[in-house]
Amino acid sequence: MVDGETGQTRWSRPTAIFLILAIVLVSAFTLFDAMNRRATPPAVSSYRRGRTDFENAVAAIAAGTAELRADNQGFVVDPSLRKRGVTYVRQSDECVVFYFESLPPDAIAELIYSPHGFQALLIPTDHTGRNALLHLEKLDECWFYWVRD
Repeated sequence: MVDGETGQTRWSRPTAIFLILAIVLVSAFTLFDAMNRRATPPAVSSYRRGRTDFENAVAAIAAGTAELRADNQGFVVDPSLRKRGVTYVRQSDECVVFYFESLPPDAIAELIYSPHGFQALLIPTDHTGRNALLHLEKLDECWFYWVRD
């Protein structure tokens, strides 16, 4: 509503309350979304967005159709997985391990497929035999994410 004398816009009380409430809700949603993105590790969000790419790689390895690297140290990384940040794939017993981009002083992020669940995981140890895991997260019955030193 425009004030006839001053030409300024005047808001009714319900309109002003509605606008303030809308601004607060949009701000809260934006903040929550930003905090949630920051809290989810890139490897986990890559898995959640491209689960079928990871499952197809595991199926190819299990079927014996995955291409070995030239040095026989793991498998060639599929381009769809490379786009998701995977730099190296290897098989350890029945588990398939996907390594993600990291620099040498940083901890190593790994996504692990374990067909027999948690009991079949080989927990990494350091040179003294102690557990080297910094973080372990179960994504579902057969998929795990961990960060190791």
